[in-house]
Amino acid sequence: MEDIAHLQRTVDNNHVERRRLAAGLNALNLEVTPSQANFLMVRCPEGYNAEELTALLVGHGVMVRPAFDLPHCIRITVGTPGDNTRLLTLLATIQEG
Repeated sequence: MEDIAHLQRTVDNNHVERRRLAAGLNALNLEVTPSQANFLMVRCPEGYNAEELTALLVGHGVMVRPAFDLPHCIRITVGTPGDNTRLLTLLATIQEG
């Protein structure tokens, strides 16, 4: 908390990447709950529940988790640009079947 420069870089990244990640998820026709936090809540693609999608993503090295007690939503923490691109690419691949 004393490293103000690091803290500011993190806040700036979250601000920019949260919007980019939400836009990318929306482009995949996924429902994203508006957020001001460092995470997004996303409704799972058709055919998946939160436990299944979480297991699939984690199996590919992308850490997400079910969103609270909502069986069809996952919680995605805003990451680095590379992390977020990797997630979006993987979700696009999953949706293609």
